[in-house]
Amino acid sequence: MLKSEITFEKYYQEANQAPIPGWDFTFLNNRYLAEDLPWDYKKIVEKYLKKSKSLLDIDTGGGEFLSNLKPLPAAAFATENYKPNIVIAKQRLEPLGIHVVECDAELELPFDDESFELVINRHGLLRVPELLRVLRKNGIFVTQQVGAQNNIQPNHFFKDISRDNMKWDLKEVVSSFKTRNIELVKAEEYYP
Repeated sequence: MLKSEITFEKYYQEANQAPIPGWDFTFLNNRYLAEDLPWDYKKIVEKYLKKSKSLLDIDTGGGEFLSNLKPLPAAAFATENYKPNIVIAKQRLEPLGIHVVECDAELELPFDDESFELVINRHGLLRVPELLRVLRKNGIFVTQQVGAQNNIQPNHFFKDISRDNMKWDLKEVVSSFKTRNIELVKAEEYYP
């Protein structure tokens, strides 16, 4: 098939059949355009990482993001619930000294109270009371979430309206922290 003959249906079929180890979407390289976010999550995390002696990454996926952070504290942990990702995360992270713990972030995290100086969560489930339980006093939490309205137009194109009435956005997250008197250093929302 000539490159000019590749159709939407062909791309759609390939995407449905593509293996996605961890959350590795490299099969999409050179197949999409995306606008950058106005912040750099990695740089923000690394700023706090330098000062932290303990780290928890909630819902690490296959550990793709966490494995690229430097320097890691001696006490570095990651949680993951999705079975295929647990194997990948352990293979990727344990040689780096990061302990991978299988657990469902919807339930209680299997750590003592105030265990971590830094907790990160990139696109994972966010349960504020449980997060605050494992975060040390004066600890730092850095998250980058994907709101319910993210990519809503493509969802509508595929006739998926399941997220139309979902309320998960910056306002919801900020409210869940403010009701617990937590200081928010910075909060931004962006729809690229």
